[in-house]
Amino acid sequence: MTRKGCGPDDKIENIIMNSLGIVDNFSIENKQLLLKKGTEVIMVYQINNRK
Repeated sequence: MTRKGCGPDDKIENIIMNSLGIVDNFSIENKQLLLKKGTEVIMVYQINNRK
């Protein structure tokens, strides 16, 4: 998976750990994982199909 809207210098591990504490819901739509707080989307991940 790749995070959409993430700059090359962003520390993805720090972004994820800081954001996961507020996530209380998720959904998968159009090959994207949406992490949410209520109905607000906090993070979006593109799901890559690898074989």
